[in-house]
Amino acid sequence: METYERMKGDLEAYNEQGITLRLSGRKASSERIASVCCIRECGSYMGDYVLDESGRLVEIHFDKIRKR
Repeated sequence: METYERMKGDLEAYNEQGITLRLSGRKASSERIASVCCIRECGSYMGDYVLDESGRLVEIHFDKIRKR
């Protein structure tokens, strides 16, 4: 549960800065992403940090890593 709370807090801070959070291509709340990444889902998720042309962080995409 500690990992969930820490991740949720970090994502909320990003969201407060205007950074969009996405889970599997859809906008998602910090609670939803932390829940899926830490508690509910089997497997792993990877965060992809998206920058604008000036190098400012604008989005974070979380996508499930699938085995081949």
